[in-house]
Amino acid sequence: MDKNTFIHRYADEISKGNAAIFGGAGLSVPSGKKDWKTLMKPLADELGIELTDSTDLTRLAQFYVNKKGGNRTKVSELILNEFNDITINEYHKILSCLPICTYWTTNYDHAIEDSLKQAGKKVAVKKNPMSLATSLIGCDAVVYKMHGDKDDAENCVLTEDD
Repeated sequence: MDKNTFIHRYADEISKGNAAIFGGAGLSVPSGKKDWKTLMKPLADELGIELTDSTDLTRLAQFYVNKKGGNRTKVSELILNEFNDITINEYHKILSCLPICTYWTTNYDHAIEDSLKQAGKKVAVKKNPMSLATSLIGCDAVVYKMHGDKDDAENCVLTEDD
């Protein structure tokens, strides 16, 4: 499908209320946050592993936790500390102004939900299995945090076991 066809079809789906947004790790990079590979570099360095474009980062994180006897404290601290303070960027602002009510993300930070709130929207955040069972009445947008949230870093998805 060419770009113009996609844009027209997606705009049509937005107008029908059928569209959703997926925002991955690249969405927060312009805010000065690390991408996956850069986030995992301290673990690789400690293990003496050189990161390449083909490095399986989930496997690397699992290997690190296994080497530490199942202790994932450093992995959780990487998430907590890297994504603790984030500035909303232009991409977040643009996405929050769209008439879309469903957002999917693998990001641990709060930038998507914060940008939606700044746009005056009431936001429900689904960040773990328990939160899927509850509903926020009258919400304008739902953010599904597929890999968890930095405020619950010890339960975030990062390793193969996760």
